[in-house]
Amino acid sequence: MGRTIVQAAVIGPKLTKEYAFLVDTGSTLMGLPIKEIQELGLTLIPDGNVEVLTGTSLVEQETYVALGRLEGRGFSATVIPAPIPLIGYEILESLRFRVNPVTQRLERVPLEEPSPPYLLLIVSPSDSGIPSAVNDRIANSSVIAECLFQSIKDMHQGEEQS
Repeated sequence: MGRTIVQAAVIGPKLTKEYAFLVDTGSTLMGLPIKEIQELGLTLIPDGNVEVLTGTSLVEQETYVALGRLEGRGFSATVIPAPIPLIGYEILESLRFRVNPVTQRLERVPLEEPSPPYLLLIVSPSDSGIPSAVNDRIANSSVIAECLFQSIKDMHQGEEQS
């Protein structure tokens, strides 16, 4: 298996800088050397420490927030200190990219293929066929996303007409 390197810009409060990132599909977050994090002026996430499993141990890392651009698409990312610039799978999934193992390049996941990010739709039992007890449990959970079906229908009709 080869290496995939991509150019991406990180936008910090102090400056915007291009980096050659190693795409690490085994990593979750974006990594940058601490010197670069400081130079960009990235904002420390208060109480945002995460435990990171390295090749040899579990370490606690401070986290920072950054904006960026990858292949013309904007993103926001949680950044941790790392020895070299790394892009993890969170950014890839949110932008619908995947690594082609043959070409060792990023490619867009086609819109017709199911791929993260996903949108959780919660509908009323009368509209969905979901048993009311299940729907009530979902509605009472701490993570709820609501969406108007008509808006989605209109959006899809607009795409079909284009």
